[in-house]
Amino acid sequence: MLATIGEHISKPMPEKDTSGKRQTASRQLLIRSQIEIAAVLGALANDKAPLAAYLEHGELLFLTRVLHVDAEAGHIVVDYGPSKRANSALLSSRTIRLHCERGGLHLEFLAFRPTETIFNDGAAVQFDLPEVMIQYERRLHRRVRIPPHLPLRCFVDCPGVGSFEARVADIGRGGVGTILHDPANRLEPGRVLTDCRILHPSRPPVRADVQISYSINTQLPDGTPVVRSGCRFIGAPDELAELTRVFVVELDED
Repeated sequence: MLATIGEHISKPMPEKDTSGKRQTASRQLLIRSQIEIAAVLGALANDKAPLAAYLEHGELLFLTRVLHVDAEAGHIVVDYGPSKRANSALLSSRTIRLHCERGGLHLEFLAFRPTETIFNDGAAVQFDLPEVMIQYERRLHRRVRIPPHLPLRCFVDCPGVGSFEARVADIGRGGVGTILHDPANRLEPGRVLTDCRILHPSRPPVRADVQISYSINTQLPDGTPVVRSGCRFIGAPDELAELTRVFVVELDED
């Protein structure tokens, strides 16, 4: 059983992609090679690096570490966390998003089909080997996770994309964030959604362009399919900073 979590790993993550070209830490890297994903997870297991995931609409924090990686069988094994409630919520989920900090970089991946298993005579959880892993530089500004009970909506009406509504999942003072939207709205990396309206229930609308950095298919806790798109909000930096500050206050008071 995982006893403590809180240490960050000092070793830098390898800065090579599958083609052998070096990547700088300031660039986002989307890893799709199963061999490389297994290697990264194996390094996390060796380092006993802490991983975390938010469950039940962000109300529960699941803390764990990678115990074993089996690339041939296509699965990984992680430790049970210290919270029994979080462990139970984990096993009832179809997919979770795990993330960790390592050597100044942020790693993030989706883990599918959690099932109970035994590893080294102890209870553990097994997942499918992730299909995609995202690596990017640790954010210079704190990113605030937006819980469902404090909705922050992004209204898009852009030529070539159409009109739709997305939910802002998190946002930082540096303008980096994540939106959740219907899979019918396909957003390719590099796409700029112009003049979007970001609405807080009790604040004036903020207008900004939204540049998409990546998109991943995932599910809400109830099984509803959605797309999670990483993005950067361009323009209105003062208004976005104020909006982020408001959410920090509201979350602290909640």
